[in-house]
Amino acid sequence: MSIYNGNSVGFKKVTDGYIDYAEEIIARRAIPDLRDGLKPVNRRIIYSSYFSSKKKDYMQSCSVVVSDAMDYHPHGDASIYNSFALLTDKNGSNAIPMFKGQGNFGNVFSSDGPAAMRYTECMCHENMSLYFQDGKREHMHMVPGEKNNLEPETLNAIIPIVLINNSSGIAVAVGTNIPSFNITDVLDLTSKYLREGNLSVQSDIIAPDFQTGGILVRNDTELAKIMEVGKGKVKIRAKVEIEGKDILVKEVPYGATVESIVKKIESSDIKEIQKAGNIVGRGSKALVKITCKTKKSVEYVLMELYRRNILQTNFSSNILVLDAGTPKILGVFGVIKEWCKWRESVIVEKYQRELKAINEELPSLEILMDLIKDKESCENYALISIREGRKKAREYFNTILENHGYSDISSDVATWLAKECKNVDTLHDGDKFAKRYNDLLIWKEQVEQYISSPKDKILEDIEQERKRLAPFSERKTELTYKDYKFSRISDSESIEDTSYCVWTLKMDGFLRKTRIYEDTEDVLCQFPGQANDILIGFDNYGEVVRVVGSEIPFTASGDMGIYLPKYFDRNITDDYKVLYLGQLDGKMRMLVYRDGYVGFFDTSEFVGKKNIKVIVKGVPLKVMDKLLDVIEEDNIPEYLMVAGDDNGVIRIGIKKVENIPIRSRHSCANVFGTGNDRNIKYLRGFNNYFEIMEFIDQPDIYMGQFKKLSTNINGEPTTLADGKYLEICTDLEES
Repeated sequence: MSIYNGNSVGFKKVTDGYIDYAEEIIARRAIPDLRDGLKPVNRRIIYSSYFSSKKKDYMQSCSVVVSDAMDYHPHGDASIYNSFALLTDKNGSNAIPMFKGQGNFGNVFSSDGPAAMRYTECMCHENMSLYFQDGKREHMHMVPGEKNNLEPETLNAIIPIVLINNSSGIAVAVGTNIPSFNITDVLDLTSKYLREGNLSVQSDIIAPDFQTGGILVRNDTELAKIMEVGKGKVKIRAKVEIEGKDILVKEVPYGATVESIVKKIESSDIKEIQKAGNIVGRGSKALVKITCKTKKSVEYVLMELYRRNILQTNFSSNILVLDAGTPKILGVFGVIKEWCKWRESVIVEKYQRELKAINEELPSLEILMDLIKDKESCENYALISIREGRKKAREYFNTILENHGYSDISSDVATWLAKECKNVDTLHDGDKFAKRYNDLLIWKEQVEQYISSPKDKILEDIEQERKRLAPFSERKTELTYKDYKFSRISDSESIEDTSYCVWTLKMDGFLRKTRIYEDTEDVLCQFPGQANDILIGFDNYGEVVRVVGSEIPFTASGDMGIYLPKYFDRNITDDYKVLYLGQLDGKMRMLVYRDGYVGFFDTSEFVGKKNIKVIVKGVPLKVMDKLLDVIEEDNIPEYLMVAGDDNGVIRIGIKKVENIPIRSRHSCANVFGTGNDRNIKYLRGFNNYFEIMEFIDQPDIYMGQFKKLSTNINGEPTTLADGKYLEICTDLEES
């Protein structure tokens, strides 16, 4: 007999209940909100504590915090207290703590929990201003909570704290694992996005910064995934010092604890380890002490501990957040984009309320300042209110309003004016209201600016918080590009540097291997890659040089780099130079020469060849120093336009690339007919014929020919993106 009996009423109740349970766990338990970076329990703790004035003034028992939070969070004091402990500065889990603690709250690098709440004390941290900038409840969206009372849907975070304080959680069928990033890095990215409207992996990659410290092996490929899609894996190693036969673990990798490290070592079969122990305590100079049997075995033991993932962990990022109640997996760039969009809406809404209040107050102040000038009437009104009572006083005040032409104002405004004018001090302190009026006018202008451009307010807040959070911004996790690759269990190490780098070839032939782009005028070519790239370089001797990147050290600050011709042991002459450098990626290259010839070079035949440094006869010998440009396969256009000058006469030629014959790499095609007197200096690619028509009038007369320019270049020269062609356009404008 089958248990499943179709889509019965009972089955439907079970499935519906399961779906409701799943939604509850995702939205109200395990997943942080993109807007404030908090799970519901953390939000309730912070909200209830902030609006209890005592907690902001002095230390008090943590049991009071838990009690206040239970008014909103109906899931027991233990779950509240454990979550609260992570929010304190004593625990160290968060880069930006929300409470100052006194007592034992556990530690991020240890599995030991906090002391009982009756033994610990706390008070609100000044960092809570990140959520309560103006300290008002009315600027929050309040919603019914689980105990049928109102609580904030989200706190109004003024920085994207969701990327700063790490968060993890498991819900039904989903989980989140958000790495923490350095405060300065996050604020810089947010500011750049607000100013430029775009972020890219080419220039805006940031690496996680964990509170446990350690050393992160930077892999820009994985980091780029985290930036764009939120999923990527990074490797973190313990920070150690070697002291004789001892390996001192100063910082543990994120996800590990001192207890788990000691336990794994004790259960391992590494014979060279004599003992390992937890030495956490006052005055201890490390967290874990690993004693080896001999000094010679220390390096081997360390590599084994890395290989076995005892002193090394892998962090798999999965940035799952709630965006207005909807679970979304976003990259770092996506989180910043959505957070900025939400923050702009909060600012606009807030200052629209401010503007409404200002516009309501200004007319009342104008009327009051006018009435104050009529001192006699105001004094009479004050006397009548004392001697004859409220009713007579109000009748007389209405007469004053009519005499001044204010009979049509609202009753609320009239009541407020009557109250102020009844006060005799108002007559003698009219400047106070004038100052208030002028201040409101200034504030109104500022408010209108925030409404029209909320980005200005966000940037203002970020710069303010950048200064205030400076003590929390020091990077804790060290970065390295050195990774360890283990081929056999018995091997101690095999090092292969696959880290991100920038290759820069200077015009004088010096090759630089750095971490950053260089903005100088003497750069021949520059591109990102990995430290172990295989590169190819075209020289003016008709040969191709093959560069083994792992053999070239990183260029130190102040060094010129490697002189590429000498590095390859060439017979150097005064006229020798490398004209182009790129990655050996197995793709085609399009070669454009100054005499109008075009050739194609297939690099696939040289991929995987280990011992070739110089490819003899790589390009035609007739080329010599006539190579103008090397175009990558992915950038080869549909149409190629070349231009040059002949004794001041500008000539232009256009050719459809598919009509250029692809010959062997030892020869090239004369694209524009016979003649050797051409001097091509500029080139420009077009993706279709319409782009050519937008750029130049009557392009057909130059198809397949190199002719004198007789038509117009369209557009202003300064709007052209291609700097190689800018000079020609400028010459035309001058003529």
